Amino acid sequence: MIDLASRTLTTTRSLAFSAKEVWAALMDPERIARWWGPAGFQNKVESIDLRRGGDWRFVMLGPDGARYPSHCRFTKLEQGAVWALQHMGKPDFTLELELQPEPSGCRLTWRQAFGSQAEFEAMLPVVVPANEQNLDRLQAELERGGKAEDAPSDPELDLVFERAVALSPLQLWDAWTKPELLCQWFCPKPWKVQRAEVDLWPGGRFNNLMQGPEGQQMDNKGMVLEAIAPRRLVWTSALAPGLRPAKAMAMTVIITFTPQESGTLYRARVLHKDAADRKEHESWGFHQGWGIALDQLVELMKGMPFKI
Repeated sequence: MIDLASRTLTTTRSLAFSAKEVWAALMDPERIARWWGPAGFQNKVESIDLRRGGDWRFVMLGPDGARYPSHCRFTKLEQGAVWALQHMGKPDFTLELELQPEPSGCRLTWRQAFGSQAEFEAMLPVVVPANEQNLDRLQAELERGGKAEDAPSDPELDLVFERAVALSPLQLWDAWTKPELLCQWFCPKPWKVQRAEVDLWPGGRFNNLMQGPEGQQMDNKGMVLEAIAPRRLVWTSALAPGLRPAKAMAMTVIITFTPQESGTLYRARVLHKDAADRKEHESWGFHQGWGIALDQLVELMKGMPFKI
């Protein structure tokens, strides 16, 4: 429904999910990154503070590669009932999602109100279909139940490193995704990372140049497959940016940060193409090396001021 007088667009949809289930998808940063935006868009979440007055900063990545930096502020978060924000910048708008129980689930009402008549009229052709697409994506997220899409781990092909650490998911995310931090912990000393490049969108670079104590160098090039801040980072050395095939012995790395009461469960799953590659990688000291690197990460981040 379009209300010209109040410059408001209203979209409603009945969902076969309880208000509690829908609320869970609205309050999980990893899930928000998957469903937010119209069809074909992806999100690089830089920070999100899911409290009233909290800020959400992210970059929307369009299907054509265009980048749209965004800053929103949460104005109302009523448990299981209202999720609302103010877009800080242009276009000037507020968005409110209201949940009302129904016999078969709940009814979601999506209200978007613009600050000026000029912006309202200019955005109408875009936001009317975009809002429907956004609801389609939210519904798809609800249908998948927030479950990861990874295949079960195969002990013949995968190596797994897991440890509980007294850091937040956002601290771990920053250490993995900010090159200036990655260079300080990523490989066990006396090796060091001279240079790192991280592009947080599918197809972006995940490169680093390592140097050994005798001057030997390892130039590692990879490609980001998935980046959902601050919970999940997936990259592969099988492909370089531009989808160029990379080196023969390749791996795909899935890093997840799961919040716990006392910190985060840090988990790395490394996928190999065959058992021989897995065995060779393990023989290099996989578990010891990843353990030392994580110790270095924790030591680095504990000594840094942390802001949500």
